[in-house]
Amino acid sequence: MLDAIRSYVAQHESQFVKLLMDYTNQPSLATDPEGITRCVEFIRTVMEDAGITTQVLPSAGNPMVYGELRAEREDAPTILFYGHYDVQPPDPI
Repeated sequence: MLDAIRSYVAQHESQFVKLLMDYTNQPSLATDPEGITRCVEFIRTVMEDAGITTQVLPSAGNPMVYGELRAEREDAPTILFYGHYDVQPPDPI
């Protein structure tokens, strides 16, 4: 199975690099609501394109993008991915 994963990653490497570059180019300053909204939408779209069911959840700060992909097996392990999409502005400039 690991060989199949490595093969898939190798075959799609340029696509993954482009996606990562698009993601890191998102204007996601925590203090910029417009940029945050665009970045939330970008993340949600990428997740849904991968077959992940998503929800955008409001919070006391910026919204959270929650996604869930259920395994076919009931006894499958749970894997959690967590990441920040909002960044802090440089201060002082």
